[in-house]
Amino acid sequence: ALLIWLFVPFSSAVKRILPDFNETKSPSVPPAPTPVPALSSPTVAPTSFRFSQCQSVENCCNGLESICDLRVNEVMFATVHNAFSDRMNGFLILPNNNRPLEEALEAGYRGINIDICNCGGSLVLCHGFCQLGSRRIDRVFTNIVSFLEANPTEVIIVPIQINENQDGPVSLIQVNAIFQTIPNLLNMTYIHDPTATNWPTMRTLVSNNKRILFFHYNGPTCLDASECPPGFHYWWDYAGETEFDFVTVGDIRDNTTRSCRITRGAGGTLDFFGVNNFLRFPAEEFAAILSTTDFLNKRIDACSNQTNLGVNLVLVDFWGIGDLLQVVQTRNAALRATPITAQPTVNGT
Repeated sequence: ALLIWLFVPFSSAVKRILPDFNETKSPSVPPAPTPVPALSSPTVAPTSFRFSQCQSVENCCNGLESICDLRVNEVMFATVHNAFSDRMNGFLILPNNNRPLEEALEAGYRGINIDICNCGGSLVLCHGFCQLGSRRIDRVFTNIVSFLEANPTEVIIVPIQINENQDGPVSLIQVNAIFQTIPNLLNMTYIHDPTATNWPTMRTLVSNNKRILFFHYNGPTCLDASECPPGFHYWWDYAGETEFDFVTVGDIRDNTTRSCRITRGAGGTLDFFGVNNFLRFPAEEFAAILSTTDFLNKRIDACSNQTNLGVNLVLVDFWGIGDLLQVVQTRNAALRATPITAQPTVNGT
């Protein structure tokens, strides 16, 4: 009885201190310390899988020749969840990754999920609490631009979670002002015509050098166009995502009706579909299970079958563990043979 009495308050205290960081609402916190500097340049990630299968750069898109004439929303992107949160950059309490997002790009990840917070009056990349760690926006995106300049056939998707409940609001106008200081970043940013019925092909994005697709959520919805600079697309207008709050592997594996249900973005066009494949409290031992070939294929198939949507983003923690890159490239290579033409359904209905 004594152990139970001690455990329950302790768990409640942990929940108050370390809440579900994917939620829109988070408690305010004191000002953050000085952000941890980013790496000076991208480095090669530790992986044995050869991401690029192209014979030449003249006819290559995200490592494959066969997907260049597919539209960007027909292609799958291996995506790093909370990509800025890694041990090497000072996120020591519940980091989502071991190594930096720059290395994930080198390995082949083409989806980079980030959070922007107001910490002590400065906009930075952080998650949950400012003092748990942060990275400077300008340094991270300078590194991303450097990667894209060195790899002219690659297209990336960047979903940005706006976290406005730290030390103050987050304005997309301010974010855009930071982006304007980064050479070539906005020049590479794709701006989607809201009246367009189709998204561009991968080849068009590569040829026009518009190879960064920015989306955002949990901030302004862009109903007032003045809130959203060109190129900042409201994610839930165009995308749906599965449930994200899972405590155990079994929560994902054993109840696909819930784990594959579209819980955000069901009212939009559903041009993109993201499958969340991580736990509330990140841990390497569980990521190793979630990112096996068998688990990934079963989850992707279950969510695609339940919604009649092709999966575009698979979001994982600890990107250096497991088989997601190989699964994604294998499925992308087979897209021409098995195009998805069914009409989407929402919540399995």
